[in-house]
Amino acid sequence: MPGAYPRSSTIALTNVTLPYIKKLAKGIEEAIRDPSIKSSLNTYMGELVHPSLK
Repeated sequence: MPGAYPRSSTIALTNVTLPYIKKLAKGIEEAIRDPSIKSSLNTYMGELVHPSLK
C-alpha cells in the first residue's frame, strides 16, 4: 500500500529504478547492452525492433 507509506515506497522505487537511469544516462548505445533494457526497447533509429510489434 504505497499510499500508506509514501516515504518507504518512494525509497523502494528509487532503489529499483536508479540503476537503469544510470545506464540510460550513459547513452542508448551503452544502455542496450543490458539485456533487460534491450528486451524492452520498442523502436531504435526509426525502426520497430521489438518482436511483438513487427
